[in-house]
Amino acid sequence: MSPTSGEKAKATIQRRKERHRLKKHAIAQRKYRERHRAAIKESEEKTKTAREQRREVDAEYRERQRQKHWIKKFGQQSFEDVYVPLSRIHGRNTSRLQFVRRPVLPEEKTSQGRANNGYLIRD
Repeated sequence: MSPTSGEKAKATIQRRKERHRLKKHAIAQRKYRERHRAAIKESEEKTKTAREQRREVDAEYRERQRQKHWIKKFGQQSFEDVYVPLSRIHGRNTSRLQFVRRPVLPEEKTSQGRANNGYLIRD
């Protein structure tokens, strides 16, 4: 028994309604994704800038702490940054250099010609 023309028309209308609903849903999803993508990008930018700011603040804090430590250890005096061979620091036979902050010693101590605990101090 084949469907009548009325039943065919109803089925066609149902298919069209369903297709229309799916299209609307797809469009809505796309719009939502676009909005969401923008929001995600924005939040990533915020976290990135916050992370950079935190990194800067942490670096400043560490530098201040290092200064405090040096002042506590050596008193208020000037410091210099020197490249020192790692073998001098660790006793290993390497030619690598490491950046070290040392207090600048008074002239009479450095002018005696001795190496200051293995650290050469450039005058």
